[in-house]
Amino acid sequence: MTFSDVTDFAQTEEQQRVVVGELNHRVKNMLTEIGSIANQALRSDDAAREGFLDLLNAMTRSYELVSRDQWGAVALRDVVRQEIEPIGMARLIVWSSRDLTSRSSRSSRFRSA
Repeated sequence: MTFSDVTDFAQTEEQQRVVVGELNHRVKNMLTEIGSIANQALRSDDAAREGFLDLLNAMTRSYELVSRDQWGAVALRDVVRQEIEPIGMARLIVWSSRDLTSRSSRSSRFRSA
C-alpha cells in the first residue's frame, strides 16, 4: 500500500478555483461594460442597439451557463438554446429527449464557430 501527500494538489486546485472565479467575475463585468457602451453609442439607432444587445445578452447567458459549475460539463442543448432564443429560433426546433453533453472547452469552440 502506498500513501501520497496530496496537500500540494489540494492547494493548487483551490488556487485554480479562486482564479477561475475571479476570471468569471471580470468577464461578466466586461460584458456589462460593453452593454453600457453600446447603449450610449447606439442610442440614436433603436434597431441596431436592440439587435446588438440581444446578441450580447445571449453571449452573456451562454457564458454564465458554461461557467456556472467551474467550467464543467454542460448540455449542448442548453448552449444552443441560449444562443438562438433571442432571434426567435428556439420555437422552431423540436428537442429530442436525448441530449448531448459537451465539455465546456468544446462548447466555447462551438459558440465561436
